Amino acid sequence: MIDKNFYLENLTAFDTLIETDKIEAEKAIFKVYCILQRDKYWLNHVATPEEIGEEDAELLDEVETELNDLEEAYGYRFAYFHQLVMEEMQKTANGNPAETDLNAAETTEFDSGLTDDELDVMGDEDEFLSTDDFDEDDFEEDDDYEGENSNQMGDFSDEELNLVVDYVLNSAKQKFDYEEFLMTYAEATPEFLDDHVLLYVIARKAYGEPEEDIAESLEETFAANGLDATRDELVDLIDTFGKKLSKEILAFGIAMDSLQHGTHPVDVVAHISDII
Repeated sequence: MIDKNFYLENLTAFDTLIETDKIEAEKAIFKVYCILQRDKYWLNHVATPEEIGEEDAELLDEVETELNDLEEAYGYRFAYFHQLVMEEMQKTANGNPAETDLNAAETTEFDSGLTDDELDVMGDEDEFLSTDDFDEDDFEEDDDYEGENSNQMGDFSDEELNLVVDYVLNSAKQKFDYEEFLMTYAEATPEFLDDHVLLYVIARKAYGEPEEDIAESLEETFAANGLDATRDELVDLIDTFGKKLSKEILAFGIAMDSLQHGTHPVDVVAHISDII
């Protein structure tokens, strides 16, 4: 679960960039802070004794000490940043229709005093959940995520991985008018709509892709399959999914991160069941 290389690479990047590119340096160090919070939670509340390596706790303590030193030196206010992130995630968990988009932190104005660059980092909530990207067709991992954990998702069969995907999809179908969705695109098969529309939107929003980019990809997919759908129509559909399926989007991001770190799909389903 804990990727030592991630911390080493980003802390090194900070040291390299701080004198020449402070904006990129801050992005790197806030990314480290976010992943540290996730790893601390996993270590203290999720991991079994068998999953915890001897150096895990020591590594996190060392990273936290270094972040404390950097905060004192540069005044990054990590704790306040974390408070804002948690407030936005709580809004999502509470299902507030006006603020349930997983990207709410990108569009909400805070009277925080944080710099624009710090808020840009906060907008990347997918970094709080994962350091990898997701390909919905074959679960291949991002080339940037290499090392001892890089192929652990490949250890599971398609049937095992489908336990997670099916669980998220079945939950999503209960949160909006799924039958109307099928009727709207009656020329498409339910399988196409499930895999190439509903699941695709959930996956892409889980990793913070802009709605316009998702709509553009969907428009091309529809056209390639001889189906009609306008860009505006797809943007509205994506916006609806973002509001009504916020818990599924959050759960999907956590699930993919857990699978990529070797957590068994059965355990992943048990974990995200508390979210959905």
